[in-house]
Amino acid sequence: MEISEKIQQIVNRRKGLGRHEGQGFLKAIDDCSTHLISIQEEVKHFSEIRDTLLESAKTGTGEYASYFKNDPDLENRIKEADPEHVLKHLETSITECTRLHTRFDRDTINISVIGRARQGKSCLLQAISGLQDSVIPASNGGDCTGTTSVICNEVGTHTAHADVIFYTKDEILKQVRKYIEEIGLHQGVASFESIPNLQSVVDQCVNDKFSGMTGQQQSLFFHFRKYVEHFDDYATLVSAGSIPATENEIRSYVAQYDSNGNLTYKYLAVKEVCIYKEFHFAEAGRIVLVDTIGLGDTSLGIKDRMLNTLQNNSDAALMVRLPAANGDNWRVEDDELYDLILKKMGEEMLDKWLFLILNSCEFLGNKNSTDAMINTIQTKNLHIADTFVINCADKDVVKNDLLVPVLEYLITNLETVDKELIANVNKQLRKCCQSYNTLYESVRGIINNSPAQQQGIQTFGLTKWDSIKGIIELELASIYTEYYDAQYSACTSVQKGVEEKKESLYSYVPALEWYEEEMKKMHNPQSVYSDGLDKIRPLISANFEDININTIQPLQEELKIRVAYMLHEFALWKNIPLETSSTEDCTLEWLECFAEEKLKNSFPNIYEAIRFILSYEMSIADLLDYKVESALSTLDTAPGAPHFVPLDVAEAQRTDVYNDRIAMARFIWEATINLIPTVEEKMGKEFSLYNEIPSHSLYARIRKFREKFLSEATRNELRQFYIIHSTAIWADQYMQMHQAAQTYGKLHNWITQLSSSVAVGNKLIIKTN
Repeated sequence: MEISEKIQQIVNRRKGLGRHEGQGFLKAIDDCSTHLISIQEEVKHFSEIRDTLLESAKTGTGEYASYFKNDPDLENRIKEADPEHVLKHLETSITECTRLHTRFDRDTINISVIGRARQGKSCLLQAISGLQDSVIPASNGGDCTGTTSVICNEVGTHTAHADVIFYTKDEILKQVRKYIEEIGLHQGVASFESIPNLQSVVDQCVNDKFSGMTGQQQSLFFHFRKYVEHFDDYATLVSAGSIPATENEIRSYVAQYDSNGNLTYKYLAVKEVCIYKEFHFAEAGRIVLVDTIGLGDTSLGIKDRMLNTLQNNSDAALMVRLPAANGDNWRVEDDELYDLILKKMGEEMLDKWLFLILNSCEFLGNKNSTDAMINTIQTKNLHIADTFVINCADKDVVKNDLLVPVLEYLITNLETVDKELIANVNKQLRKCCQSYNTLYESVRGIINNSPAQQQGIQTFGLTKWDSIKGIIELELASIYTEYYDAQYSACTSVQKGVEEKKESLYSYVPALEWYEEEMKKMHNPQSVYSDGLDKIRPLISANFEDININTIQPLQEELKIRVAYMLHEFALWKNIPLETSSTEDCTLEWLECFAEEKLKNSFPNIYEAIRFILSYEMSIADLLDYKVESALSTLDTAPGAPHFVPLDVAEAQRTDVYNDRIAMARFIWEATINLIPTVEEKMGKEFSLYNEIPSHSLYARIRKFREKFLSEATRNELRQFYIIHSTAIWADQYMQMHQAAQTYGKLHNWITQLSSSVAVGNKLIIKTN
């Protein structure tokens, strides 16, 4: 498959196209984002009414004033239900989902080129894209690139063209104000059009010879001054949206110098330039190169723009470094750049995503410096996917020794990177869900914790406990009875697994050719026979080891999940919201979280029963190993082994094959094969009882769990558990029963407007399978 086709598969998986239709990452992200926005609207509405209620409590007026007089603690309970924290989490989560959407909605694989200025980034970009210096300026002098360029591989386009995207007036004004703040000028600027009026401030600073300014502030002043003194050069372009540009025009928008080395200023208005041309390696398909401004440039926000590009618009990053010809090594500024990226992206991402490019060749005369740098890097624990030493100006070397390997690497690893990015966002979404659930419980408590309501909840909970305890007993009895009936029967899955292993015994006997080769080496026949058996035994033994993993473990997991399902569905624990679980589905993870969060501190007997079932480990690996070794005793060549069957050399001598090494090889081979039926027979005897052990174990575990879960102490806890959680488990029934007689009237309607926490959880997780 061509690289271009593989890249298309990545795009399809992200966007849900082709065989991934309906299952792409993008749909999962958008579904989550849509739910987040709906929750945000609910919480905002809740917040508005909450403010009205608190104002009523403060002034003692309004339609809710009587509630506060009859319930002195009501105001405190409303204050505790503060949505501010939730709204912040929701805003962050929506932003993260939007960022992921932008990333996965692309039709391209984006590779950013980063590094300090004058390291060879532009040469590398030219070598890949075929763009000339007139389009991508490369220079050993000042900082040449003035804005971010996005270079797209457009097959069939041999003459470059571009879309130039400009800043808005508000964006430029914000940037100028930021310069003023960072320099410490304490000067206001009311509008974009008034920027030229800052000339007097510029003149004053020059006349004062930058008195009081640090070196960094003076560098920032140099850039700020451009916005003021060259306003007319860029002002007409600001807020122009985007315009097309020919190949000859592109440089004038991206470079700080024209082809004659003269300073230019159009780039100040340019937000981004998208350049289109067929690359030297056109078959790479939908790849895009992102040319970032070199970090040697002292203009404001360079680092932030680079990091935002890496986080939001990059599938990989090439960090270009030019070792100096007169001696060089890994420097402090290299560590600073690496640490900056590491902090933003995380080490797991860098391991699959960041490539170090050492720009080195004979012409540059920096081989020794490059070698020294590599030696230093190898002593450091840097998280880098790979390191390449290449001549960044040689298009063939760049294609074959850099671009192709990087693309192949990305094709293999990008799905993992994508899932890790989603996993990182899911961490934020879980925090958001936990924050929302905390608010939800506080909101429910506004009414439920009132004195008038507590008695109603007690009565309601008792009634519901009386209705559900019989259901729990019946469902648990059903599981128990099934395992009780099977306790003296051979476990069919284990029996089947053993039989399948027995059927493959002959396949472990070495081929006849192996025996022939051994005999040709003038080995003793008995030694060849023993060596063959020594090869067979560990192979057969290893073949049985996976029964414990592939057969026994699924049996114990099945028992656990059946108990979990009984609690989740029939005991209605699914209706109780959790803060720590990433799912409300019936899984062992859910039950683990439920036990730790809802039972551990308040219901020790219920907790002990649940931990008893969750900790079940039916490991009979040692017994299995013993049974296998017992059955293989016929093949045991150890001195004094009681069941070993030696080679019948006398029979070989009588049949005249002893002196013919090839014939003797067959004799040994056949003698070995003739041992297998004996092994099979022994296995049948050894495993007859073993096959029943899992059935005994499963029954014993469910019997003890049932005793623990239905003991008098646990029943008392279950009764209290259902009273406490009755308004969550039977929320709709509770609302219907009490709403008409509710003392709180409209306040009750306001409380119930938030989505139930159970309905929130699964929708606030981006699923990747």
